[in-house]
Amino acid sequence: MQPEIYATLAVRARQAMLVERMKTSAQLQTGRLAKDGLPDIALLPIQDAISQLNLVSARWKRECKNICQGEPVYEFVMSTIGLSEACFVFLGCAPPMIEFGNVAKAWKYCGLAPGQKKEKGKKAGFSPRLKSHAIARLAKPCMKMNGGRDKNGKKLPLSPYRPIYDMRRERTMFTHPPMREVEGECEYCDEARAYTKKLRASKNFERERTTVAKDCSAFNGIHWTDGHRDADAMRVMAKAIVRDLWLVENGLPPRLAHSAPEQPPIQPAALGAA
Repeated sequence: MQPEIYATLAVRARQAMLVERMKTSAQLQTGRLAKDGLPDIALLPIQDAISQLNLVSARWKRECKNICQGEPVYEFVMSTIGLSEACFVFLGCAPPMIEFGNVAKAWKYCGLAPGQKKEKGKKAGFSPRLKSHAIARLAKPCMKMNGGRDKNGKKLPLSPYRPIYDMRRERTMFTHPPMREVEGECEYCDEARAYTKKLRASKNFERERTTVAKDCSAFNGIHWTDGHRDADAMRVMAKAIVRDLWLVENGLPPRLAHSAPEQPPIQPAALGAA
């Protein structure tokens, strides 16, 4: 991507991501107020603001797409099932992909490398916002394109990235089996359940509501909850998408291009310690 094009994209992409954060915050606040018993009529101003933010976000995402029109990444994104304008927002908010010497550096910057997490009270060594955007806006839509049918019975196409999600979950069923439900089968599972029960009973439960689901691996065990397995598979799928964006931006063909269905599927062993 040409420097002048990237500079224009960066401004609009950061504005689009800011609006997304404002919209998400307003939606969470609406849910909390409704849970506290606030009448629907009192929530109308917030809901109206959310609708306006949706319109602004959609318009700026389209502008990000139009800015990239004519670039190789535009053709790749628009021809690949599951990818959308969110990829252009991601590219605009991240440093130019050509500045990363290899794709591993791009993964590390975006927080997608194995074991990367933000510790409380410490500065993260990656961009938490890009990590959240890569998983929620890039990987999740591809995960939903599973070749099945939606709730209305409409046939869904199959994203080339969906098999990565399925194979990763199948692999972790063996490497990190489900939590042991019977007490005494695994001391670490018992410790995790006791900690979760204690946390839920404490006054900090609301503050810790997003991380309350502790599993065996947090206490030196090997067992995972279904939520942990899902999050791991989404991270690996996001890595594959970022890898292909990096390849296209550096003038190389993507590994899972929509235009190359004859490529053999990735085997679970090839994922390694992804």
